[in-house]
Amino acid sequence: MAVSTGYDLIVLGSGFAGSIMAWIGARSGKRVLLIERGQHPRFVIGESSTPMAALILEELAHQYRIPELIPFTRWGEWRTQHPDIAVGLKRGFAFYHHDWGQSWQPSPDRSNELLVAASPHDAIADTHWYRPDFDHFLVKAAIQSGVTYLDRSHVSQVTLNNHFVEIEIEPLPNTDRPLSPFPQNPTDTCSDHGLLSSNPVFHTGTLRVRTEFILDATNRGMALGKHLGLTRLPLDHFPDTISCFGHFSHVNRWSTLHAHSKVSSQMPPFCPDDAALHHVFPGGWFWMLPFSNGITSAGFMLTRDRARELGMNPDNPMSMGAREVASFPQRAWDRVLNGLPSVQAQFQNAQVAVPLQFLSDVAFRMDQVAGHRWALLPGSAGFVDPLLSTGFPLTLLGIQRLAGQLFGRTEDKVPDLSGYQAQTRLELDRTTTLIGALYKTLSDPPAFHAILSIYFAAASFGEVSRRLGKSDQARGFLMANHDEAWLKWEECCRLAGHVPTGDLTRKVYQAIERWNLAGLGEGIRKNWYPCLAQDLHVNRNKIGALPEEIERMLQRSGFDS
Repeated sequence: MAVSTGYDLIVLGSGFAGSIMAWIGARSGKRVLLIERGQHPRFVIGESSTPMAALILEELAHQYRIPELIPFTRWGEWRTQHPDIAVGLKRGFAFYHHDWGQSWQPSPDRSNELLVAASPHDAIADTHWYRPDFDHFLVKAAIQSGVTYLDRSHVSQVTLNNHFVEIEIEPLPNTDRPLSPFPQNPTDTCSDHGLLSSNPVFHTGTLRVRTEFILDATNRGMALGKHLGLTRLPLDHFPDTISCFGHFSHVNRWSTLHAHSKVSSQMPPFCPDDAALHHVFPGGWFWMLPFSNGITSAGFMLTRDRARELGMNPDNPMSMGAREVASFPQRAWDRVLNGLPSVQAQFQNAQVAVPLQFLSDVAFRMDQVAGHRWALLPGSAGFVDPLLSTGFPLTLLGIQRLAGQLFGRTEDKVPDLSGYQAQTRLELDRTTTLIGALYKTLSDPPAFHAILSIYFAAASFGEVSRRLGKSDQARGFLMANHDEAWLKWEECCRLAGHVPTGDLTRKVYQAIERWNLAGLGEGIRKNWYPCLAQDLHVNRNKIGALPEEIERMLQRSGFDS
């Protein structure tokens, strides 16, 4: 059995996170091995970006000399420079509240909807990442930068000691394509199914590989965790949830079915279909993310209690017969759509592009995040819910922090990752607290909107602070390290669902006032919040900025272009 000892870093999982981390490592002069169990292109969810995610991606591009990432931080540049990579336009967040079994009807006071813009126009808008295209691009880019890539490969053993990490890699059988080639030495490049060529030796048996550090960037964190004895735990004070999802074509647009002109001549701040579109209902919510290739990502989240009420029996679907297991996702899907007639109308002509998939026990956390010569990225260390699109910024922040410790060192000492572990846990806990409160208010739109305002206040304050070079004022994702803010916000989250709605909303808007840069909660706006430069100027004292600082920031970001 051959042993290769030449790697500085091994990354498990070639989704966007693993590929970006491997790419950064290669650009930093490190020898990197990227290992993938499956193969690209492939279906995967986790698709909706945010202003903070785009900002961190831009920072990584500058920090590690990867200008190729810059076009992917704005919808306009993405569409212009990479029209072959499908993407969705995300102008903001849209929420519509449904009564079970009834068609949605617009309300004159817009109490059953909420639109919050994240950009003033399309050119600098956020995006939905069509992961089959985007992840595949990132893998190819990492390979071109010198990363060694192995797909259809399984890590069968991991051994840690004080001086190195040693792993054994087994090939996985595949009847459609030949096995990925393995290079004769760690500086060669794998072919990635003929995309590149390097005179490879084919990976047909067990390989033993040594590295200085190993990183888990897989979806659920067990590629490394099972070898290290890590335990996956439920989140504290968060409901058990399940999910059903897929990709579809020919989905009807919500704005076509429900034009706002029926109740008002005022135009919304953006088209709700050009956003992360959420349909909220008792016990769950439904997402819809359209892409430029005609595909729409759609799926729902349900509390396990709500699923039982709907007769889905999600507790142990594997105890069913094979036929029942195969039909379970479709039956669950039909059960939810039947209770949401207006959402069902969007799928009247829809065709399945990727078969429905079912996921139980969505939310989790690992009992450890990092140790001597190993770490999990935040998305592998824990996950809460896709409701607020928190996965991308959390993971990209983790990449930024780990890259700084792994690649920014001048000494040979193995980095101490205790601070990384503590920060990852803190941000996961804060996110859990916030989304948990939203689940408690799914049936109460005003209370739901108030709790959402905590997220939008924290997210916008953090983004603006970062753009102004004043990130010390925000301190962590959603201001996680800002104890003064979170002392107030956690109290609001604890009260959600336990006090009258009016009392909760008043308390929330008082709690966010110090950091509210977007006029959240102002009754005159009736739940439609455009992205206005005026709001930043009016509230600039909250962030300690001069008028000229605000103007320069807006110019740099392309606000008025």
